[in-house]
Amino acid sequence: MARGDWQLLPWILGSRIPVIGRWKMLDNLRRTVSAPAAVLTLVVAWMIPGTSPSMWSAFILATVAVPSLLPVLSGLVPHGRGISKAQPYPCGGERPRLGRLADRAHDHDADVPGLLMSDAIVRTLVRVYVTHRRLLEWVTAAQAKAGLRLDLRGFCRRMGGGVGLAAAAAVAVAWGRPGAWPAALPF
Repeated sequence: MARGDWQLLPWILGSRIPVIGRWKMLDNLRRTVSAPAAVLTLVVAWMIPGTSPSMWSAFILATVAVPSLLPVLSGLVPHGRGISKAQPYPCGGERPRLGRLADRAHDHDADVPGLLMSDAIVRTLVRVYVTHRRLLEWVTAAQAKAGLRLDLRGFCRRMGGGVGLAAAAAVAVAWGRPGAWPAALPF
């Protein structure tokens, strides 16, 4: 989806689109850069002298955790007419699932999505503004799922970019600012 969003960039910049439509398109672009921005922020914060690596790590972790945690917290208080606040889970009421929090936090994990989004953005910008080729290269979700290899080699291939990015960040922190290791190591 990120490639399609970025292919609309010339339309956003140059055509007469209503303000709300332009806003929605720009918001989609903002979402595609959030994971790469989180990765870049972490690495830069760990590398720059005078910054607090722990504070920046906690900040990025909060930006991932808080949006995922809000629906769980709102589910703690029952909503609707005739539901007593003293009895939080009446018959038929749905208990907030912490599994949803873990799913959302995993979906927003920055390393692999950051790498995939960066690849999609750069590839699309090159195709739109330089080569003008392969602009309609789409793979449906069913095709992508059918093409997945579910063996060790397939997993290693899909995760290789994220592992490489983490290794490069680890080397950069170890070489540039070893004091940031306690904050960087969990990531």
